[in-house]
Amino acid sequence: MTRGGTGVAKSSGMTMKGRVPSFIFMCLLVILPLYSAGFLGSVDHALAGVMDSVLLSPTSTTAGPMPRELAMRRMVDRTAQLLAAEGKAVDRAELLRIATCAEKASLQYRLPPSLIFSVIHTESRFRKTAMSPDGAIGLMQIQLDTARHFASMEGLNPPTGLGLFDPETNVQLGTGYLRLLIDRFGDLRTALAAYHVGPTEIGRRMVANEPFSDRYGSEIREREAFYTLVAQPRALVASNITPAREG
Repeated sequence: MTRGGTGVAKSSGMTMKGRVPSFIFMCLLVILPLYSAGFLGSVDHALAGVMDSVLLSPTSTTAGPMPRELAMRRMVDRTAQLLAAEGKAVDRAELLRIATCAEKASLQYRLPPSLIFSVIHTESRFRKTAMSPDGAIGLMQIQLDTARHFASMEGLNPPTGLGLFDPETNVQLGTGYLRLLIDRFGDLRTALAAYHVGPTEIGRRMVANEPFSDRYGSEIREREAFYTLVAQPRALVASNITPAREG
């Protein structure tokens, strides 16, 4: 009787195991056509929102390679959508490479990749070969003299003009320079203004108590909403932003 009972139980278990894949397959047959037809868009949107809340939460302790990779890819997706809406060409492979550079620089200089991406978008629209009439080079539009001066302060090899067209070099030096300005001026608003028009000019205006425009910094801070925070919480940014003064 014991052997018979055991045999029946084992047979029943095998039957249930066999039914599970069939049940999953039938569910897919029902769900996939609905998803393709767009009927589950709200569900997909809700799931994306949940994923965003997990990845964007400053208190999240998930810092493993997989969540960071997912966060980077979501930031790239947001960027591609924004560029497409502006009528710009989109190269996702290049955007992913830039995101990887931004994450590396963010960890080195304690700035969120979302801020770095916002500066890149404003300065060059993600064109690594961009060059301004006054000689600003590459993704973050950094001047060669400025890049060399910062590199010497950090003990890095001084870049060449051609070297600043390399995304990793440009993003590292541009991010480090922005970090330097934040530490110097004590807040993100003033640092962004100094990044835009030069620290000497902003320093002169501060001494003379002259107002300076916050349009550039405001554009960057607003654009940051389109990007996903990947590596560091915003608390690590010196962001004691004072009310904007236009000048």
